[in-house]
Amino acid sequence: MVLMKKSHDFYYQWLSFSFFIGGSASFAVSIPTTIIPYFKHLSFLTDDGALLIEQIAIPFFIAYWYGINFCFFICSLYFADWVPKRWRAPAAVLLFLPVGVQVMRTADWTLPFHLDISDVRWMNGFYFIASSIIYLISCIREQDPYIKRNRIRTAFVLSSAVMGSYVSDFLGMQQIVMEHGYFNIESNGAWKYNSFIILWIVLFFIFYSIKYGFMGIKLRIEEQRNDYSMQNMTKGTQILNHTIKNELQKIRYLNTRALTSLEQNRTETAAAALQSIDTVTDHLLEMVNRIRDKAEEIRLEPREQRLGHLIDGAADAIKTLAGDRLELRVELSVDGWLTCDHTHMKEVLNNLLLNAFEAVPAGQKAVIRIQARTLGSKLLITVQDNGQGISEENASRVFAPFFSTKKSAHSYGLGLSYCYAVLQKHGGKITVEKTELGKGTTMQLLLPGKLLRTDTSIPGVSDFAKPNRRSMKVKH
Repeated sequence: MVLMKKSHDFYYQWLSFSFFIGGSASFAVSIPTTIIPYFKHLSFLTDDGALLIEQIAIPFFIAYWYGINFCFFICSLYFADWVPKRWRAPAAVLLFLPVGVQVMRTADWTLPFHLDISDVRWMNGFYFIASSIIYLISCIREQDPYIKRNRIRTAFVLSSAVMGSYVSDFLGMQQIVMEHGYFNIESNGAWKYNSFIILWIVLFFIFYSIKYGFMGIKLRIEEQRNDYSMQNMTKGTQILNHTIKNELQKIRYLNTRALTSLEQNRTETAAAALQSIDTVTDHLLEMVNRIRDKAEEIRLEPREQRLGHLIDGAADAIKTLAGDRLELRVELSVDGWLTCDHTHMKEVLNNLLLNAFEAVPAGQKAVIRIQARTLGSKLLITVQDNGQGISEENASRVFAPFFSTKKSAHSYGLGLSYCYAVLQKHGGKITVEKTELGKGTTMQLLLPGKLLRTDTSIPGVSDFAKPNRRSMKVKH
């Protein structure tokens, strides 16, 4: 199910291909040792037929002993997300060159077939060690605690299984010889216990996938469950209700501010508040127009929008609502033109900033920090608050529709599920990066870096990967 849903994902493509290559060795060995003797015993196979089947076994021998650790290495690169998407196919071809050269130099393609394991032992050892290191580094560098635990389990099970096969098949074997009617493996016999390695993977796959999540399975199941919920609820009406509730709060505050200013003959302040009401109603009307039918799926109308302006617009909205209770810090280490749906992305930021503000107890100064920077090939936007935090149990449920940690009857539990859907539509994701009860929460938006086009006309901005380009601090 996961491979079908993620068939376009390079990691899952290569993971499934690795499993196929891993099973090719057992299939190749079974041909001369089991399949041919069985059909000969039944008198269903002639000598010519047996010769043909023996020839079929050869490419499967070569695929495993020359390619299994290479496949594992490619999986590790995609697992760690070290290779930009547009370079993944060329990188795989380039990294295959040493394997291809070794195949051409040493591989037999016809009978008599002779495979000297020393020809492939050290090349596969290099790929195995390199991939294990990459898996380890990717686990260490992962910031999301939930994804990190899943990565550690995945890396442990896969690396231990591949290590077992390397010890038994590449260190334990010396050579494989197959001639017509003759087959021999010269080894210490450890390869006969490879079934335990398969059993190891299957048992841990079942255990981890059910209880924790293995190879991303549980995370994908949770994503699919959220997708299914989002598709089956009346998204248009519910999300619109949520937006109206937020905007009406702003209008009520601005109206009170305008009336108070008029009573005190502060006409300029009153005029500014009324002008802000126009901005709020414009955003609300645009949201109404964009949600066409009650149950219609979110539709994007992407166009280029200055990242800094997008964040500043959301910052101005929360400052208008929060007043003097808020200290807002905006820190941009990257800026440029972001290809996104302006209305939906602004509403995502509005939701996150409003949640951050409401998480701070009444009477306490709210300190909210918005950051934009790069993380590998991704654009990372974080919203950090000093609020009450979220319990570990609730942190894994906050993106489910209708789930809310707020006590108010006006909290529908739709804000973060809406944010989840919008980020997914943009090819990104939203996660709880960090939370601690009594100390605050950090929400993280990850977007593909290809959506951001940096503009050299922006002071200090010349390279997408260059950090600390611009920093500004806004207090209200």
